[in-house]
Amino acid sequence: MLTARAGTWTPAPVSLTYQWLVANVAVPGATAATYRPVAANVGKTVTVRVTGTKTGYTTKSVTSAATTPVAAATAPRGPQRLAGADRFETSALVSAATFSAGVPVVYITTGGDYPDALSAGPAAGTSGGPVLLVSRDAIPQPVKTELLRLKPARIVVVGGTSVVSTAVQTALAQIAPTSRVAGADRFETSARLSAASFKPGVAVAYVAAGTNFPDALSGGAAAGSVKSPVLLVTSTGIPDVIRAELQRLKPAKVVVLGGTDVVSAAVATALAGIAPTSRASGADRYATSAKISSTAFAPGVKVAYLATGENFPDALSAGSAAIVGSGPVLLVQGGSLPTAIAAELSRLRPQRIVVLGGPVVVSDAVLNAAQTYVR
Repeated sequence: MLTARAGTWTPAPVSLTYQWLVANVAVPGATAATYRPVAANVGKTVTVRVTGTKTGYTTKSVTSAATTPVAAATAPRGPQRLAGADRFETSALVSAATFSAGVPVVYITTGGDYPDALSAGPAAGTSGGPVLLVSRDAIPQPVKTELLRLKPARIVVVGGTSVVSTAVQTALAQIAPTSRVAGADRFETSARLSAASFKPGVAVAYVAAGTNFPDALSGGAAAGSVKSPVLLVTSTGIPDVIRAELQRLKPAKVVVLGGTDVVSAAVATALAGIAPTSRASGADRYATSAKISSTAFAPGVKVAYLATGENFPDALSAGSAAIVGSGPVLLVQGGSLPTAIAAELSRLRPQRIVVLGGPVVVSDAVLNAAQTYVR
């Protein structure tokens, strides 16, 4: 059995994240105690990837060729936490826990803002690939490592050079053929992502405010579950490029995400002139998140992702992962499980729950409360 100890490396990190892999494929929730002999894995390689947060500490790996059958047992029933030292490493960990090498595409967005990733999630997830975060001028090392593991057939950079530089695109092109989808603003970028990913006749088009993030974070997983886009509007109007894209898509229906304070009644009325339109909203972002989930997912989902509703980075990569896992992204408070989310988890009874981000953003109290709802 392969084990790793903090004292193996110097300097010892303040905290450790252990990621177990079999034949370089991440095993969600695996620890030394969860490995059992299975004949199918004779000769495969077992790796423990260990990351820490102490200054000067770099990612280390220890690898052992399996001389006896080694495989991962069923992941623990309790909630799993995916948390890196920052938003970039968390993004990489979400991808590593979800996607095998050889993905058809990876979408790259800035980790410094949310609009581009809101529409990128459904495009990536329905194509079978992740969303990974970068800074404007650099590819963080955990993300580069994940890209090299993934070996994508192609990479799509989302947004203009003001958010992801030409230098970053050039560096990405050394890994896989790379293109860029960008518009003059977040709305045109949203429309172009949809046009590049979805054919006319989609089941539904989800519409969210492009000036805030909570509603679209949950909407992305719902949209992807029916191979449909998330399109961004202003609170008081439908940008011309979005209207044109909706007319091209000819959706069977439109679902507005959030209340009239974020997407006005006038906008909903205008959307109804394109396709039958309804609204998924609640008293706050948490109730809205639960409502979106309840309209898209039946009980017994394979997975539910929990992310803070107070900030956007951790959930940006969760949308595509949730789509592949056929489950929702639900927003929680840092220190407690909102009543509406608890009720939705009780209805869903997911097979597993993945908490995104460390205890500072989603506390252990929330993780422990979520444990109750795992089927």
